Amino acid sequence: MTAERTARPIEIRAFSSADSEFLARVTPRIRPADTASPRDPDAMDRFFGELAQGRLLREPGAEAFVATVDDEPCGLVSIRPDVDYFTGHPRAYVDILVVAKDAEGGGVGRALMNHVERWALAGGFREVVLDVFADNHGAITFYERCGYRPDHIRMAKPLQ
Repeated sequence: MTAERTARPIEIRAFSSADSEFLARVTPRIRPADTASPRDPDAMDRFFGELAQGRLLREPGAEAFVATVDDEPCGLVSIRPDVDYFTGHPRAYVDILVVAKDAEGGGVGRALMNHVERWALAGGFREVVLDVFADNHGAITFYERCGYRPDHIRMAKPLQ
């Protein structure tokens, strides 16, 4: 994102079918190169292929939002209602957050996360939670700057 674009306001609106091309373009940015879990590469290809085709709203109550600058999509978030595993209290779960490469560092991710938090407050949720792959250090740093911190750590060991 150029300095000129960063000075322009970031708008957040509901995802629509018109955003399908943008979604297909940015989906590869969130696919991990490698994970600790022994995930079948073909299954991963299918999952991210379905995601690129609009698999964002399959969960009950799920909503997706697009960040735009000058009506041009530059980021996307998908969120849904969830409950805490231990207590059952309501929480909002961020399924997907992705920002176009040329928009990185321009406040798009922060604007989307602020929108998520307003959505969660309006929905009566007690917290916002998300998962991030352990080797995605840039995302982890971003979420920490937004005030998120680890709650629990999932460990994985592939078995032969």
